[in-house]
Amino acid sequence: MAPGTQTSSSSDFSTWLSILLLGFVPQAEEWQPLVDYIESLGAFARVQSLQETYSMVGNYLAGVTDRESDQWRALDQFASRDGIFLAVLQKGGILATQEAGDTSLHADDRPLTSELEESDPQAYLATAVELMQITSHHVPEVARQFYWHLAYPLLERQTAEKHAKELQDTFEGGFVIAQSESWGELDRDTAMALVDTGIKNVIAERGTRDTAALIRDPEYRIRNTALGLVGGSHFPELIGYLEEQPSYQRAVGVGNFVIEGALATMRCRQRKALKSSLTLAWHFGVALGLLDLLGEVPAAVPQRL
Repeated sequence: MAPGTQTSSSSDFSTWLSILLLGFVPQAEEWQPLVDYIESLGAFARVQSLQETYSMVGNYLAGVTDRESDQWRALDQFASRDGIFLAVLQKGGILATQEAGDTSLHADDRPLTSELEESDPQAYLATAVELMQITSHHVPEVARQFYWHLAYPLLERQTAEKHAKELQDTFEGGFVIAQSESWGELDRDTAMALVDTGIKNVIAERGTRDTAALIRDPEYRIRNTALGLVGGSHFPELIGYLEEQPSYQRAVGVGNFVIEGALATMRCRQRKALKSSLTLAWHFGVALGLLDLLGEVPAAVPQRL
């Protein structure tokens, strides 16, 4: 499976990359043509000419003893070649950070599908719970920042501070479920057109800057679309379209199950205070997870206009 394709998994890519490094770094015979080509480049010679200086500095900072010097030189050489080769791959775009919109909306290997839900609802739910337990660390930091940026003004300060972990866990659960759903019936072009319609509604009501600039601004788009999906204003067409999508219905349904389960472990007073906040967190997670699949979530939170 070719690295960088839509269907290659992270484990496939890691294996492929490890094989390349193990071929280039010790200069394995099987990879000699690639090694010879990279070493023939002027850039390689220029970087390599600095290796002795880097090695001396590293040797000094690490406090290498005479007894360790031979081992240090071997490891230092390997580390240097690792760095050079990874830089070559980065320059070639192979290690480039995935840009927004690179993730396929429709993927054959998504674990949560209509077929699974229809054939075995319990297995669907068990799969969803397992995904939330083992994959929440895949939620990008930019999504967490967007969540707190958007949700904090809507939360009671005491709730936000006292239950920050529960709220973030719930948000991440919604994000993971949205990204694990198949979205087989959703059309990207239709969804994006409805996002634009909602943004224009927001601009028409309260926009104070140039419409063309606002509709292209990533922070303005993601902020207002996420708030619109959660709050229900300005985006009635998009909300209506999503409510027709089986994947969206299932994602919301999983959230109801998760939230009820979490509330069952709390005291009655806590349940009342937290239910709306947890529901808000889950819906933000689903909204941002889907918007990420649609290519709306950038690699970092942009500045507001």
